[in-house]
Amino acid sequence: MEDGKQIVFNIYGGSQQINPTAATAIQNYYGDQFAAEKLREESLNLSGLPPEAQALAVHVSHAGNLSRYVAQLAQCESANALADVAMLLLEQEDKVTAELVVKAAFIKKLLALCPRLTKGNTIDNLRAAINNALAKRPRKRT
Repeated sequence: MEDGKQIVFNIYGGSQQINPTAATAIQNYYGDQFAAEKLREESLNLSGLPPEAQALAVHVSHAGNLSRYVAQLAQCESANALADVAMLLLEQEDKVTAELVVKAAFIKKLLALCPRLTKGNTIDNLRAAINNALAKRPRKRT
């Protein structure tokens, strides 16, 4: 600024850092978890699946597992059968937790894949069946 020139910085949001005496600036991106999720979705090949199965795919790690869960849910005729599939998901999938399996949103995802379940298909009844299955499940020792 000794030469009389004026510098103007217009900053419109974000997190900018102005270092007038810095020789270099390094910007690090921490978005690899998003890339990993995108690659996982591509490996699952969700494009050919119905929307109900795609909603469940968020919780599943492998395409083979997803098709098996969808087939098992399609055979469910009772709340207890649906609870058994929920327990299978809980045991085999890292993203599925005991807290998640009793949530209404997760139960709705499972219920959407159960066309044979015509009686006792309320969220409260299904949650009770899942809670009973959780209570019967052996505890893991830490």
